[in-house]
Amino acid sequence: MCIRDRSYYRSELAKIFALFSPNEWSNYKWKMFDSLSNFLGTLWAISMSHIIDVNHFFLKYLLWIPVNHWVLLIRILMVGALGIIAIKEYYMFLRDCNYRRFSSSTWLYHFLLLIEMLINLKFSVQTFDEPFPAHIKIGWTIIGVVVATIVVVLFIKDLMKPAKKTLEFDPYNPPIDIEYVKCNNTCSSHTAYNICLLYTSD
Repeated sequence: MCIRDRSYYRSELAKIFALFSPNEWSNYKWKMFDSLSNFLGTLWAISMSHIIDVNHFFLKYLLWIPVNHWVLLIRILMVGALGIIAIKEYYMFLRDCNYRRFSSSTWLYHFLLLIEMLINLKFSVQTFDEPFPAHIKIGWTIIGVVVATIVVVLFIKDLMKPAKKTLEFDPYNPPIDIEYVKCNNTCSSHTAYNICLLYTSD
């Protein structure tokens, strides 16, 4: 086998592996401490992940489900698959201004979280009757004080930001700023890519 054949097979293998790779790699930046809304949204995403994990152990204990039961495995697979989609759509709801509402997967994830919490509350009325230990109360008190302090600081920070100017959008006369760059019969636009496709150079 010569060197040319090796390079050919390597390129073919790279093409095969590329079929199973993601279409694009997204960089997620939650920017938790940039504003109060980002902080509360990110905090709720973290809380959802922890509550879902805790519900697994509470349901197993309260409903007397064996550790090796197949229902637990199905539940983990379903919640994990749904969580991947829901957290992506929840991130888009927080960061993208075009997303004004929760998606169906995010709503379903919240409903699942709520139903499991209600089941835990129903069956834990006479099960956990002992008070919390002192170190648990102290720990959660410290966490609450820290979170409250961050909320107050970010609220003041948002008040100190200059107000953004909002312009009314006129569909008959939209403000469009287009810059064309000629290069090998191609063009690029900063604001309207579809208009740029209609542009042809001389």
